[in-house]
Amino acid sequence: METFVMKGVDKAEWGTGDRYGNVTDWTQVENLQPDSITRTKNNGTLAGFTPEDKDAPLFTIYTPAETPGTIAIGLAEQSPVNMQKLFNTVWDAATSTIVVLAKEKVANLAIRLTSRPVNGRRSIITYYYIDALTGYSNNIAKGVNEALAITGTIKPYLYLGQEAIYTQQWVNEDGSLINSTPATVSAGANSTTSTSTKALTGTATAAGGKTIIQQYWTQVSGPNTATMTAPTALSNTVGGLVTGVYVFKLTVVDSAGVETSATTQVTATVS
Repeated sequence: METFVMKGVDKAEWGTGDRYGNVTDWTQVENLQPDSITRTKNNGTLAGFTPEDKDAPLFTIYTPAETPGTIAIGLAEQSPVNMQKLFNTVWDAATSTIVVLAKEKVANLAIRLTSRPVNGRRSIITYYYIDALTGYSNNIAKGVNEALAITGTIKPYLYLGQEAIYTQQWVNEDGSLINSTPATVSAGANSTTSTSTKALTGTATAAGGKTIIQQYWTQVSGPNTATMTAPTALSNTVGGLVTGVYVFKLTVVDSAGVETSATTQVTATVS
């Protein structure tokens, strides 16, 4: 299994979302306030009812979080595009004037955050349905940028008939997709031997057009430590066996870095 790490936001995008997970007009958010993106996920609670003379709960009650998660973003640029997305406005292009109407606008936004690369991987987190209200994060003061402050309540959207909150996708640093489908691996059928050596033959087929870039055998268990003639090949021979049951594991790594393993059992009866 691959290891993914997320550390910081490199790009933010927004669009118009709805409760069915549909998004239109994705555009990149320009001129973010440094370190201005925050999100919270409020957790539910588990409460167990345990009788006085027992150690284990008789039943457990799950209580969902009463307060939904939130997301906050600060925008340094007060462009007409940004203002029209977030406020109830009238834009007069001829005079570069925005009229902000008194009626507040609750924008149904979709937000997509792309992380900075770590170990050649990026994370893309997408919220499809956010009720966003807008204000200002800084006062008008000398030497300070007045920024738009977007504070949104994360709402569930429908995914295959179920309520969902967000998606998190891992991609390569250049944005290309990662196929995490594991390879098909076999370490061979369980077998027996009456000698101190045994040939092991494994097979491996990568998924989705990927290739196998590495394979290796390891011993999982046994009455002693066996020797291996070709531990990094699919066909391997183990030696130095004594009477007992051995388990050997074949692990392969594909071109996307996905590891897959299979085991085989060898029962030795060496006189």
